[in-house]
Amino acid sequence: MEFPCVLLLLAIAAAAAAAISGGASAAADVDFVQRSCRSTRYPVVCDRTLTQYAAIVKGRPRHLAAAAIGATLKFSTSSAFVVRRHAAVIALRDCLQTLDDSVEMLSQSAAELRRLGPRSYRRRRTNLLTWLSAAVSDHTTCLDGLSGTQIDRHVRSEVEWRVLRLKEMTSIALHFVARLR
Repeated sequence: MEFPCVLLLLAIAAAAAAAISGGASAAADVDFVQRSCRSTRYPVVCDRTLTQYAAIVKGRPRHLAAAAIGATLKFSTSSAFVVRRHAAVIALRDCLQTLDDSVEMLSQSAAELRRLGPRSYRRRRTNLLTWLSAAVSDHTTCLDGLSGTQIDRHVRSEVEWRVLRLKEMTSIALHFVARLR
């Protein structure tokens, strides 16, 4: 998957840009992300996740949406890895399948956002909204599948926390994509 490498490069670029940029512009970049996060359903998660990308976002809504999708994809990939370690539990196999589907939807969304342009804007934006909504549904399905199953409480707690956070992060990415005009 090429996207995690791109995300790593974005993080390195963000650190370099923050070090180089003046204090006023860096503060304005952080302020843009924080103000944008206040409009989401999960402002604290949004702020904690996306403020680190402020130097890359530079006040641009499309870059904010890309950072939200990228951070969510990164967390989704690591969450699927954690669940895969416990996949011997049948209930977690179903959850893992939904997480794998979610990783695919997020990967498609990241690629589609890069291709978003004036000629195909409406179609590509619709695809993004559909795929991100499907990923949120996948997370809900995973959480629903965990209820009432016999799973070690520590494993359940870790998986539920990860999937709930993933659902929140995906919701944030969906919010920013929906606001693109």
